[in-house]
Amino acid sequence: AEVGPALDWWRGFRSGELTRLMEEAQTSNLDIAAAVARIMQADAQARVAGSLLLPALSGAGSATRTRSAGAASGSGISTERSLYSTSLSASYELDFWGKNRAGQLAADEIAVATRFDRDTVALTAMASVGNAYFQLVAAQDRLRIARDNLAAANRILSLIRERFAAGTANSLDVSQQESLVATIRANLPAFEITIRQNAATLAVLVGRTPEHFAVKGGTLDAVAVPRIAPGLPSDLINQRPDIRAAEAQLVAANHSVEQARASFFPSIRLTGQNG
Repeated sequence: AEVGPALDWWRGFRSGELTRLMEEAQTSNLDIAAAVARIMQADAQARVAGSLLLPALSGAGSATRTRSAGAASGSGISTERSLYSTSLSASYELDFWGKNRAGQLAADEIAVATRFDRDTVALTAMASVGNAYFQLVAAQDRLRIARDNLAAANRILSLIRERFAAGTANSLDVSQQESLVATIRANLPAFEITIRQNAATLAVLVGRTPEHFAVKGGTLDAVAVPRIAPGLPSDLINQRPDIRAAEAQLVAANHSVEQARASFFPSIRLTGQNG
């Protein structure tokens, strides 16, 4: 039977450092944290939309205490009076046309979409961590090769200079080898910059500051290549969170249209008050 890729696909590379970075990104990535906060916001909005289906109650109370001087009435005795009042009101809108129900369903689907948006953000963050890590390791390999080439070119340059001193080589041979050494040396900073840039990218992805973050890296030769089964199932596309989020947003839009249509009809509200 055909199966999709594992959810923890990065373990197939058998890199302990990559696995650690992936797990740290899942818990500390700021984009994922913001997506989780949006889920909480959407849930709260769904509860607000659902409250329109329930009766609304409101109450009020007050207390007043007054004192009147007796001298004004000629009795010489002051009097005090206390006045208390309370009121309770209730209202309920009959959702005869389904407007409030459609609004709640739309808010519920938006909350579902935000969960798939979070999965999309998480998947993007995981892919970004993997890309940055492998670019860093590849740059480390290229830097080591460039340094080995530089050492070899310097040895050859020393031999050519010895031959030139012995009269068996000309100045053109020396100049050509010196140019080759300078070219190889000029490539080293580019690889070093690539390593630092990808290390800073990884720091941001795992919610850390680049100043206090270090990546050991290594070599691509130590990374295992996971086996990918040929012919992935066609329904794998239905598992993509961005597609499922779009489907939920479409359903929410349909409920919103239904809510808008119901707004053309009169609303019926029952009210009551006592005090």
